[in-house]
Amino acid sequence: QAASSSRLLPRGMRWCTNNLQVLARLLQRSPPALSVAPQARVGRHRFLVVALVLTLVQAKRQPLTAAISAHKPSIVCDCLQLLQAHPGSSVLHVLLRKLVDAVIQVKPLRVSIVNASPSLQGIVASALAPLISSRAGARPLSATELVGRPSLIEIATALALCAQGDKQVKQTIEREEGWLALAGSIESLRATHIDGGLCGPPPPRQPNGNKPAGELGELLELLSRMPQSLSS
Repeated sequence: QAASSSRLLPRGMRWCTNNLQVLARLLQRSPPALSVAPQARVGRHRFLVVALVLTLVQAKRQPLTAAISAHKPSIVCDCLQLLQAHPGSSVLHVLLRKLVDAVIQVKPLRVSIVNASPSLQGIVASALAPLISSRAGARPLSATELVGRPSLIEIATALALCAQGDKQVKQTIEREEGWLALAGSIESLRATHIDGGLCGPPPPRQPNGNKPAGELGELLELLSRMPQSLSS
């Protein structure tokens, strides 16, 4: 019945339904390092695979949903592991947060990712464990780590909110080692890393007459003070 229903899908969706293992293998292939950027890169092909998985989830077509839910290991969790492997890729983070938001809206998909191995809650709890351990304050976070943490915290928040409305998800994620400690720390983590606690409130800016306020006004003020020989 699943095979017959998949025939009703557009050709591209039908191919993806029957070839999720190909997409999963592409996620495992790292691009070659560049001499100007020797650190590990996400790579365009892996980014596009994540974008494709997001599109398939958002389609909400039953054969696609069934195939993604049944795929082992979870292709959604394979995508999410890229976030931990590439904490400095903010563009990837935005895409993964959209993927999680889309997945938790579909019952079969959210149940599958919390029962996967590794599970969504396991990936997030493991990545954020240093922030909630007693020894976390001994080592300041690097700039790359600071870029990645807010996305992980947002994903943890989305999962915690999902669990409030889904008893099955709640019971499953609470069996994950480390999740309860993370769930109890989400509010403080958000206050520190997302809601302004890390950098403090923005500095006050006074309007300058009829000139634009904010950064544009400051830029115009600096330009007006430049010597005429430099501005001409």
